[in-house]
Amino acid sequence: PRTSSVVTETDVLMYELRKDVFDTLACSGVMRAALEERFSEDVLAACIGSVTVFKHLSEASCRLVVSQLEKVECQANKVLVDCKDTVNMFYFISRGKLCVQLKGNPDTKLHDGSFYNEVSLFHDVPRTTHIFAEIPTLVYTLSKAALEAVSPLFTEAERIEMHAVANAEYRKAIAVLLWNVLLFKKTPFEIVMQLSITLALRVFPQDTNIIKEGEGGTDMYFVARGAVGVYQNSRRVLVLRDGDYFGEVALVHNTPRTATITAEENSQVFTLSRDSFSEIVQRYPEQWN
Repeated sequence: PRTSSVVTETDVLMYELRKDVFDTLACSGVMRAALEERFSEDVLAACIGSVTVFKHLSEASCRLVVSQLEKVECQANKVLVDCKDTVNMFYFISRGKLCVQLKGNPDTKLHDGSFYNEVSLFHDVPRTTHIFAEIPTLVYTLSKAALEAVSPLFTEAERIEMHAVANAEYRKAIAVLLWNVLLFKKTPFEIVMQLSITLALRVFPQDTNIIKEGEGGTDMYFVARGAVGVYQNSRRVLVLRDGDYFGEVALVHNTPRTATITAEENSQVFTLSRDSFSEIVQRYPEQWN
């Protein structure tokens, strides 16, 4: 797809080479392959420059990112991202169509020129989506390790700006977690963003109790990475994974916990305290009347 619009500022003399003419040229196979490879690199560099976290990179730095891309040919129905995945990977759709499924929301379609998951190159963002190829699709991937291999070659200003943008996008991603909670569904996103800044990230080793049935509590929890088991009367009734939440009643009521929540594996969990929630409620009382 076209990556920009071009408008003449003055009278311009231009030469045009059409694809059908190019195809009839007596180019050797080697020459044609070289031209197509160079053209592909130009297009990819322009596309990388349009990605939010990379928009401040120079053309040379964008080409460094392109050099780290991995080409993946996906057959129809191939799963690229599963809710249980923990891989920090960025995806750019060159040709085809991907379907993004998020629990409780309509499916989203990603077409030619779309990209997904760039924030995970910098932060461990909770995996809440299931993504698969609807039709044969060409995808370019970039891993966190691959980006870290070339980022020292960026200018210092580029690195600072890139991380600043990534941090801002990360906060938006965390705010979306809050927005999916029934308590916050009708709250303006700007207010939810303020609430997301107060979240604290905690790490719970496997088999650690996060909350205990019958005890009091004042915090709400969001699973950022990992899996936690929900136990009632010592029996596991549910497993919660990335993007799931529990304990929201404690934000507004002094009632005993109704279940024990235990880390089934080493897990990262965001906590929202009642004090932080109450402060936002007092600041915007009209939102909760």
